[in-house]
Amino acid sequence: NVTRHDTSDGSTYFCYVESMTMSEYKLGNPVNLNVIQTAETVFQNKYPPTQQYVTKRNKIALLDKKVELFCIYGGTPVPKTVWLKDNIPIQFNERVWQGNFGKSLIIQKVKFEDKGKYTCVVSNSVGLPQLYNIKLDVMAVPYFTVVPQIVNRAEGGIAVIKCEAGGNPKPTIKWIHNGRPLSEASPNSRRLVTSNSIIITPLTKNDTGNYGCNATNSIGYVYKDVYINVLALAPEITEPHHKVETVDCRDCTIKILDNGYLQIIYPDERDKSNVPQK
Repeated sequence: NVTRHDTSDGSTYFCYVESMTMSEYKLGNPVNLNVIQTAETVFQNKYPPTQQYVTKRNKIALLDKKVELFCIYGGTPVPKTVWLKDNIPIQFNERVWQGNFGKSLIIQKVKFEDKGKYTCVVSNSVGLPQLYNIKLDVMAVPYFTVVPQIVNRAEGGIAVIKCEAGGNPKPTIKWIHNGRPLSEASPNSRRLVTSNSIIITPLTKNDTGNYGCNATNSIGYVYKDVYINVLALAPEITEPHHKVETVDCRDCTIKILDNGYLQIIYPDERDKSNVPQK
């Protein structure tokens, strides 16, 4: 339904095709449209809104991405379109607005709360208003809500790695050990594996290694690997220290006597001190 408002008026029409999956788009050849008004158009007939192009009734949007819902109807006079969400008129803002003279609804940086039923009401005072419903669901690539952290612990201690992820559909978490699924690793009675954590106690040097968390759903995945480093035990004093006596002397000779005591011989060969120290 071409009207004088559709003329190019210094602008150019393009056919625009976009692939959300590949993050690519293509533009067709430019077209200039010149609308010529004839005598017949002055007394043209009136036609009720007629559906020309609409978005499928079930639409999926990705979290933080852009989505556009189309509701294009022809008719004479040119129909006007009103958009509703869950039967309530939409309040437009810098994130949600109308495109194509109201024939499309654009949502920038989609949020989970954008999920719902969208209705376009099209009317032009001829016949009954036309309604079209679109159910919008919001999907999300997995994202970490708890990120795994590197663990440094001494032998005999406890190591805990936590990994939690959100997304829609709900992601499944799988653990990796040294580049292979943890399920293929050698059995370890000291290792407890849950859906969102690995607990190892008591630690031994053999527990040193790389552990990865892979959260996956039908949209995509997120992965993070960390390292468990098992440290050798620090030196430990097992016996109390003994009292030690010292003598200030240069060029002295120290002899160990049969009874285990030390004899210090001064340079003048005079025995000035025996230190009772074993």
